[in-house]
Amino acid sequence: MKGISGPIEFKEGRRIQFKLDLLKLKQHSLVKVGEWRPSVGVNVTDTAAFYEASSANVTLIVITILETPYVMMHYEKNYTGNSRFYGFCVDLLEAVAREVGFSYRLDLVPDRKYGARDPETGEWNGIVRELMRHV
Repeated sequence: MKGISGPIEFKEGRRIQFKLDLLKLKQHSLVKVGEWRPSVGVNVTDTAAFYEASSANVTLIVITILETPYVMMHYEKNYTGNSRFYGFCVDLLEAVAREVGFSYRLDLVPDRKYGARDPETGEWNGIVRELMRHV
């Protein structure tokens, strides 16, 4: 069976032969800037998409939501900053940051929602609201 991430095949209980696209949200579109494959890891094809070349000491603010196994939080110890978080997306973000050369700060969306539009007010909540506020 073929899915949007490639053929859906399993070997010894693990999915094989697939890739995930790394996308950059622009004002009105998504642009592919790289990909991730289990056998290769991260391959960034457009490093300039993450910051302006003229900017120094770039720190991106990444708004996220807790969702197992992608972004999870350490609760058992006094972790601070980005070390509070772990999971697939956190590992992927760290790999991209190392390859491209930027710093980032992970923050949780205050209302813990992905984002939906209120049909009466037209206002968005969740991650969508945060993205709209900071674009």
